[in-house]
Amino acid sequence: MMKKLLSVILCAALLLALAAGCAAGGKPDDRPPDAPSENTDGKEGGETPDGPADPDDPGGETPSPPFTFRAKLSSAYMDEVFGAPMVEAWYNLVDAVLAGEDTFACPDEDTYDWVMGQFPDRYFPVFSVLIEKNYGDGSVVNGVAGFRYKVSQEERAALLADFETLVTELLNETMKPEYTDMEKALSLYRYISSRYTYDSETFEKQDREGYVDYVSSYRFLTGDTGICTECARAYSYLLLQAGVEATTMLAPGHEWSYVRINGNNYHVDPTFAMGEDGSLRYFMMTDDDRQEDFAPESFVICSNYSQEHPHPAYAADDDFFDPIHSGYLEDFDHGTHTMHTYGYNRDQVRVDVDFDYAGF
Repeated sequence: MMKKLLSVILCAALLLALAAGCAAGGKPDDRPPDAPSENTDGKEGGETPDGPADPDDPGGETPSPPFTFRAKLSSAYMDEVFGAPMVEAWYNLVDAVLAGEDTFACPDEDTYDWVMGQFPDRYFPVFSVLIEKNYGDGSVVNGVAGFRYKVSQEERAALLADFETLVTELLNETMKPEYTDMEKALSLYRYISSRYTYDSETFEKQDREGYVDYVSSYRFLTGDTGICTECARAYSYLLLQAGVEATTMLAPGHEWSYVRINGNNYHVDPTFAMGEDGSLRYFMMTDDDRQEDFAPESFVICSNYSQEHPHPAYAADDDFFDPIHSGYLEDFDHGTHTMHTYGYNRDQVRVDVDFDYAGF
């Protein structure tokens, strides 16, 4: 009850301050042409008040250990949609690639097709340039599946090492291990929306030709640009690396991230946030929020294709974060659990609002 009351109070304060300055989609009127861009360097607002304490300061907080790379990843969503046997086959494939082998334990052809087709780009992006499936019948014989390498063993080892370095450096640059799951998601959301650019040329090519074979989350992470499919999968993959449950959701023509925080599901769309200077419009959305852009009956979770696997009915119905959706993020304070946001009223006067996210 207190959480809902707080949400209502904060929402009312922001709406009164912004008055009629919000567009139909809940986004404030465009900021003045000469308004400075806020915190677009992808960092946590410079020197954050909750940063690791000086080790020479006896009264400071001891920093948490840095993030380390996790090779075997899947999400709770993937477990629920595809089931434990398929996830186990995926882990067998990961073990094989790490060891430089070209076979892995896999029960049947159907499992092989799903594991080779759906898992790598979401749960180990560098695999897109390392391996490919054996096409045709007979890829699985007596519970053993084969695959091919696209590179030499020396290149395999080097690419794996470089990718591990890229991921760990990115995580430790954008967030801190002591952050809550929501703060990790917020830090990465701001980083991607300000650091990466949308690849309009590839989008137009895909729209024109129907398929582009070079699209991957690995390309996004290494090239700093991409389209929605690449961005959403990269964002969700990095959240999983940081210990936050995440996957992707699809609708016709678009893909975005879907996260589970504090037992609740939320839609997060880092692609739509790119170039929006910290807009919170697409962060921690409910189904109703997402319905403004896409019909919910068209949502497909985890997979490129219409679901062939039974799974729980997912709902994103917690509206705690609705008050922030009309604003922009300036910074947040881990110590006080406060998000500092701002917007512009109809006179293009900046209005600052602090949002208390205690409990998240």
